[in-house]
Amino acid sequence: MPIKIDYSDIPSRQGGIATLLEPIVGRAAMRIEQPRNVGENTFVFAARDHDFDNNIKFSDWRLSTKFDSIKLLYYELWKEDPKSAGDYYLTQKYLHLYTSLGTLIESKEFLALHSDPDELETECYDYIHKVGPHIHFKTAGYPVSKFHISLFLGRFAEVNQSVESLDLAFRHVLEMIEEQLQRFSSDSWQLN
Repeated sequence: MPIKIDYSDIPSRQGGIATLLEPIVGRAAMRIEQPRNVGENTFVFAARDHDFDNNIKFSDWRLSTKFDSIKLLYYELWKEDPKSAGDYYLTQKYLHLYTSLGTLIESKEFLALHSDPDELETECYDYIHKVGPHIHFKTAGYPVSKFHISLFLGRFAEVNQSVESLDLAFRHVLEMIEEQLQRFSSDSWQLN
């Protein structure tokens, strides 16, 4: 079942995203925007630091976290439902964590938290692991970096019931990640 939002509810997503990201970002100043030119009948919410260049593509935006050496990328991709004008359904909810080694080019992705709630069983052999929140270990190398490690297997109906329930599931995962980052924050990062 797709996660839908009415066009009139689109502005409220900004507050929902800020609440979702709070465990790892805190109440830091962030911009949650709808980048332009993302496709017909499609909109994206993406988060970035206030001083981050708005002229680069949103998939290269970064947002500071509570941890000096870690940045993140967060975005949601919504598409208009061709069967119901004014309704949009969520296709991607993606968060990527990067070590911040200076410039954007020098940063290295180490973990991705994704959800592809509109993935259909007929389109993907791995859909059961993709429709709900799942992680990718990006520094593990191929093929492990492509694994979809499901975090809520068996609870997709509950987690994907609404955008709010999916936000809550993501927030719980971010709280867990934040606890682990806090635990090891004094250690030196050694990513391969």
